[in-house]
Amino acid sequence: MTFPEPRQIRAELVAQATLSPRVRGLTLATLGPEPLDWVPGQYVEVAPAGDERRTPFSIASMPDPARPGQFELAVLRGGALDDVVVGGAVDVFGPKGGFVRRDPEGCPEVFVATGTGLAPIRAIVQQALASGGTSPLLLLSGARTELELLWRAELEALCQAHSRLRYEPIVSQPQNGWAGRTGRVQAHLAELVVPLAGAHVYVCGVGEMVVECVAKLVGELGVPAERVFTEKH
Repeated sequence: MTFPEPRQIRAELVAQATLSPRVRGLTLATLGPEPLDWVPGQYVEVAPAGDERRTPFSIASMPDPARPGQFELAVLRGGALDDVVVGGAVDVFGPKGGFVRRDPEGCPEVFVATGTGLAPIRAIVQQALASGGTSPLLLLSGARTELELLWRAELEALCQAHSRLRYEPIVSQPQNGWAGRTGRVQAHLAELVVPLAGAHVYVCGVGEMVVECVAKLVGELGVPAERVFTEKH
């Protein structure tokens, strides 16, 4: 697979939204004649304009020909981008990284994410749906509470529009009468992944979760290591 060459660009914040109490959704647009190009799953390093201290953020959207150079990020509050407002500029270096969708070979695909680790997974799921096909897509998304489940309404709507996609939100600290799955995502892998023989599995989140998921998938459930792809946030 050929990846776009990383480069330094400037981008403008064109929109923002609240994704959860702790996470902002930022929409950035490349400034200049050459829009940013990337493969879904890659990340960029971002800093306020003129600041050399860059922070990596996975791109949370796939490239859209109707909006060349526009891309989305999921950013935890309390960081360097807190003071960037709509209309403000940031410096971007990228894209970088190899956490991208492999040739699915018509097999099922499983996506496991916690917190902002859902950002690159969201872009990859968008790509998988846009590329067509009928093989099952299963997304396990973990958070502490239901209020911290990123893009929940969007993902539920995608399930309604695409019968091949199954979305399983999981919360570790249920509140407000939550009736869905609870606990850690690792505890649900056997039930949900084993029936999908031959699946490619993508895991993204904090390091401990990723390590434990790989140990569960490969060591206990017999998923071949070459079919498990990971990135730590």
